[in-house]
Amino acid sequence: MAVAGSVFQRVLDVLPDAVVLLDQRATITLANDRAGRLLGRRACDLLGRSALEFMDGDPKAVVRFLRRASASGSPLPGKLTVLTRDGPLEVSAYAAAVPSEGDRLVALRCVERRPVSRVFRALEDRLIKLRSELHRERCLQSELQGALQERDTLLNEVHHRVRNNLQVITSFLNLQMSKHGAGAVRDALREAQARIQALALVHNQLYSESNLDQIDVARLLPNLSQNVIKIYGATDRVRLSSSLFSWPLTVARASPLALLVTEAVTNALKHGFPGGRAGTITLEAWQADARPVLRIADDGVGMRVDERLRDRSSIGLEVMQALAAQLDARLDIRGDGGVEVRLNFNQAVANEEAVAG
Repeated sequence: MAVAGSVFQRVLDVLPDAVVLLDQRATITLANDRAGRLLGRRACDLLGRSALEFMDGDPKAVVRFLRRASASGSPLPGKLTVLTRDGPLEVSAYAAAVPSEGDRLVALRCVERRPVSRVFRALEDRLIKLRSELHRERCLQSELQGALQERDTLLNEVHHRVRNNLQVITSFLNLQMSKHGAGAVRDALREAQARIQALALVHNQLYSESNLDQIDVARLLPNLSQNVIKIYGATDRVRLSSSLFSWPLTVARASPLALLVTEAVTNALKHGFPGGRAGTITLEAWQADARPVLRIADDGVGMRVDERLRDRSSIGLEVMQALAAQLDARLDIRGDGGVEVRLNFNQAVANEEAVAG
């Protein structure tokens, strides 16, 4: 090891530029002959002394420069003013991290600044500024990445808590339903349960997705409709058929859409299949002139839409109209040969949600 160290010292000594090796406290641990001549001392006399003793200007700026070099993966250029026996001398400095068994070391190479043209001096100054700006950009990017991760963690926690709270409310409704037999009270509790679980499914899907801002309609609506069928105990006689394209929506629009589909499927189960009648509920979505269209239909007994709208005891259709207004969409309902609910989104919604075909 001593022989290797001696060879390394001789290699440094033949270099035309001053080179020193610094530890984390800026203490000189190695120096070549050119460094000694530059500072007017023998190279061996520099060992164990702080490099800051030989620097002019703000020592904190020198320390920051050395620390950036220690953390950087490539040589870092800069400017330093060295205190020689002939007075201060401005040099071009190049600092680079050196792997070591202990603390990270920094190799500092100082090149005397010889007279050059203004163009080359301007280019050199610009290069130093660009490297400094690049370092700041990397630091900002790292901070931004950390902030984004923290934001995702907080959003995940929000969706998790909302989902759990909605599940608690659903459990309370189950307890209340168990105390009531068939009747208006039980029906009202069951409808409330379906609506609450619709919102819970939105947050459940957001919690399980990597994208916490959008939710895929093609995944949400079939799960939602099947859940409503299960709540009404009709899984053995009512089949669900779905054909939906991948359609991302923000949570602000996914929630009213989930409630609207819940109302449509609930009405189909309550009125379309009386007396244990079997049938099919169909979900379809397509694009017409780049605008999404959603269709919820059943092959049940149908209904008179105008009479249902005049029936003040039934609020399902009124709720769907209000939700369609929130979605900025047109709601069409037909009741011949089964009931068909069609939701036509306008162009603004299609552009805003970036609907994918």
